[in-house]
Amino acid sequence: IDIGTVDGIKVGQTIIGIKKDEVNNGLVIGRIIAAQPFQAEAELITSPAVTIKVKTENGAEGKLRSDGGQWQINEVLQKFTLTPGQLIITAGGDGWPAGLALGRVAEVFKDDEAVYQKAGVEKLLAIESLSQVFVISD
Repeated sequence: IDIGTVDGIKVGQTIIGIKKDEVNNGLVIGRIIAAQPFQAEAELITSPAVTIKVKTENGAEGKLRSDGGQWQINEVLQKFTLTPGQLIITAGGDGWPAGLALGRVAEVFKDDEAVYQKAGVEKLLAIESLSQVFVISD
């Protein structure tokens, strides 16, 4: 991105995009991984290296990962009900701020004999189409 340390940018800060018709507090798209005086490098949540602790609006907790461009929530205990359309937000406690939207539950994959269930995630924002992003300051 075209701002850097002279603008107060620091490694670890979260980057969001806005889609007001969906969620007003912003949608997580990545975080700063390197900062120089006039520019910064971001790691997008579409990277397979990124894992984010998340929860649904009914409290189901899991981990969001990108797998071949598709997002999934993994490690959701069977006791939770996952329903298509549920909003997925950051849970916090892992370096990402809590309460920021990521997507919605799409398809649920449940095996009653497994410890965990998982779900596909519908992205709420096409990251590649953004021309403006916002960095959350400390």
